[in-house]
Amino acid sequence: SEKRYRALTEKTDDLVWEIDINGIHTYTSPKVKDLLGYEPAEINGRETFDFIADRLKESYKDKLLSILKTGKPFVRLENVMVHKDGHEVIMEGSGVPIFDLNGQLCGYRGIDRDITERKKAEIILQESEEFSSTLLSNAPDPIIVINPDTSIRYVNPALERLTGFSSVELVGSKAPYPWWPKDTWVEAGRELQTVLHKGLQRVEELCVKKNGENFWLEVTAVSVQSNGILKYYLSTWVDITERKRL
Repeated sequence: SEKRYRALTEKTDDLVWEIDINGIHTYTSPKVKDLLGYEPAEINGRETFDFIADRLKESYKDKLLSILKTGKPFVRLENVMVHKDGHEVIMEGSGVPIFDLNGQLCGYRGIDRDITERKKAEIILQESEEFSSTLLSNAPDPIIVINPDTSIRYVNPALERLTGFSSVELVGSKAPYPWWPKDTWVEAGRELQTVLHKGLQRVEELCVKKNGENFWLEVTAVSVQSNGILKYYLSTWVDITERKRL
C-alpha cells in the first residue's frame, strides 16, 4: 500500500501536498523541484503562503484559511506561486480534508497543477476576442454575420443605426429579413443562397428601414469556410441611397 501510494504521489506530473489546518506543509511531493525549484525539505515545515506572490499573499491567505476551517473539499483554487528563481507560476489546486482518529479536522491533502501556459493562452485569446469585438463595434459601415441556416448571428451598431432594427430584434431571425421589401423576397433569397454556396458577391439592393423609409445598399458578402465546411456568411454594407438618387 505504501509503495503504491509513493508511486502515485512521487511520479505524477502534478504537485501532491499535505498541510495542517494552519496552512503549514507536512508533506510535499518531489515534483515541487520541477515546478517551483525547491526540494521538498525546503517546503515542509513552512507556511504555504510563503510561496505566494507578494501582491496576492494576504488575500490568498485569508481565502485558504477560511476554507481550511470548513472541513469541506475545495476544487480549482487558483494561486500565483513564486519559483525559487523569482518567476511566477500559476497553479490550480484541489484539496480534501484529513481527519484524525477522533474525527477531528487536522489538515488537508491535495494536488496542484501548473496552468501557467493555459492562462497565457486564455489571455491571448481574450485579447484577440476583445480586439475583434472592438473593430466590429466601431466599424463605420454596417456588418452582419449569418449562419448557414440563414439565421443572423451578429449585427454591429452601425447596422442597427442604419436600419432602425436592434440586435435583439435581428439576432436569431432567419430570411426573409425585415429590411427586405416583400416584393423582393424571392430575388433576395436567391442572391443569399448564391453567396452561401459560391462565396464573394457584390450586389446593390433596395431595402426598407423599420420606419418604412426605403434606402439603397451596396452589399459585399463572402462565405467563410473551414476545412471545406461553411461556417458563416460575412457581409458589409455601404449606404448608397444618395448616389442612387443622383
